[in-house]
Amino acid sequence: MLTTNEQDIIFDRYGAATLRILKSGRIITWMGEHIGFLSKNLLYNYNGDHVGWYEGGIVRDNEGATVGFGLKPTGVPRPYLPYKQYLPYRGYIQYAPYLPYKSYPNFRPYKQYGWSELNPVELFLGADNAD
Repeated sequence: MLTTNEQDIIFDRYGAATLRILKSGRIITWMGEHIGFLSKNLLYNYNGDHVGWYEGGIVRDNEGATVGFGLKPTGVPRPYLPYKQYLPYRGYIQYAPYLPYKSYPNFRPYKQYGWSELNPVELFLGADNAD
């Protein structure tokens, strides 16, 4: 399921593949657009804003709610995870922008059992800019 340059695939609350985490730490949409990056277990967008955490195959927002999950999630607590849908064809990976300066990460909240209101793409782009 993974290509040679992918670290993980992130699925949304409905089991649809939405993001790819590359081995370089870059995070791209399924169609290949760069939207964020991973630094240790912290998630940042390309404005340098801390937007969440990635631990144990689970993506969490700044409130501790689950936004998405990877191929082999082990993080707990977590909500019921749906079946994964078939993977569509991958888009061509675009050129990566320069990495910005990172903001200080937010304080880590308690992990929640529920799903976030955001989908994985909205986590990086914000609810106003997501398609």
